[in-house]
Amino acid sequence: MKAETRRRRRARRGAFALVVVALLATAALFGVSGVVQGSTSTEEVSPSPTAPPPVTTVVGADTRWHSKPVRLVFVAEDLSGTGLASTEYSIDAGEWRTGTSVVIPAPRSHKWDGKHVVSYRSRDNAGGVEATRTCVIRIDTTAPRAKWIWVKPAVRTRVGKERVRVRIKDVSLRATYRLIVVDGVGRTVASQKTRAIRTGYHTFTWNGRSNRGRYVAPGTYGFKLVLRDAAGNRRVTGVKWFRDRHAVGSRVVRRNTSVGRKVALTFDDCYSSAAWSGILNVLKRYKVKGTFFPVGSQVLAKRSLARRTVREGHDIGNHSWSHPPMSRLSYSSVISQLRKTEAAWWRVARRTPAPFYRPPYGDFSSATVRAAGRAGYKYTVLWDIDPLDWTNPGSSVIASRVLSRARPGSIILLHTKAQTVRALPAIIRGLKRKGLTPVTLHEMYAAGLR
Repeated sequence: MKAETRRRRRARRGAFALVVVALLATAALFGVSGVVQGSTSTEEVSPSPTAPPPVTTVVGADTRWHSKPVRLVFVAEDLSGTGLASTEYSIDAGEWRTGTSVVIPAPRSHKWDGKHVVSYRSRDNAGGVEATRTCVIRIDTTAPRAKWIWVKPAVRTRVGKERVRVRIKDVSLRATYRLIVVDGVGRTVASQKTRAIRTGYHTFTWNGRSNRGRYVAPGTYGFKLVLRDAAGNRRVTGVKWFRDRHAVGSRVVRRNTSVGRKVALTFDDCYSSAAWSGILNVLKRYKVKGTFFPVGSQVLAKRSLARRTVREGHDIGNHSWSHPPMSRLSYSSVISQLRKTEAAWWRVARRTPAPFYRPPYGDFSSATVRAAGRAGYKYTVLWDIDPLDWTNPGSSVIASRVLSRARPGSIILLHTKAQTVRALPAIIRGLKRKGLTPVTLHEMYAAGLR
């Protein structure tokens, strides 16, 4: 009987011991979930002189940069056999907190960007304290920044290489870049392969050729960069513009028969602010782009409209400075008229009207065309449809004259007049009914520009 009693007592003591061990194991395995705002550890325990201290492994730490929060889990192993008392951590030498996990945040405010040192250690129930260990967590929520330093030459007078200097900054100190060259309306002309670089100052070079391998025509061009850092943050920079006005042979064009069912709507003079604005409003409403040939003096006089024209993606061309009959001017006087207008556009909108030039009244001579080519205007643009809207025949007459003559490749001459504004919706609808698509001159002559 006594033997049976002793056996039952031993069994109860064994069961109790198993329960205690299970509870300690559960605490060691799951711990207390901790975040940056966890509880503060104030207990000071001296290490045990006999049993080895715990060993803690951190899960979630690596050497990569992160743009999202990083969760660390501390897994402690008890080597004393007495069970784990706690695991503690500290971020960037701050106060010690108790917990088995912590989240290093990555807020959109970017205030946590940089390297963060996480210190951690565990304690056992025998008083053993692990030597403090550390890991580094890298947070980067900010895309690389770029500052343009210079572009050389600022004005290209011959074909060849173009260089741009830029400073790239990022907390990760490394990034990839892709250099892109765009034209004056933002279309990609050339692009380079993506390459890896260290942040800092860099000079990039473009060979002056399009993706098709040909030297580009004169006009407005710009550099932009696509940057991506080690954390995956991406930025497309603004554009660093420059001018290309190398000499070419100018070609007189009235219609392009090789572009399919496209037509070009062109608008001259721009003396009337109301009409210029009204035409822009109609084109915006119908999602159509046109080409504007304002007289140079009007570019300076109506700067907001000139900038709006460029901003909304329309083409621009040179229509001289003061609208003189060009055939009566000397070679040098023609160039002077073109250069003065070009300078006005660059001053107002950081664009150049090259490579399109339209002589006032359609009046030109062989010397006019040679001068235009010398100034960098590849196309001397005339027209094959003139509804004589400048005579104010009525909006319905203007629309009828345009639509009755429109054909694939037509260049339509219009002016910034009130009746033209009223006729324009009917013209656009009628062209589309005929299966003709209004485009810019850049689109019509893209094959010869890139």
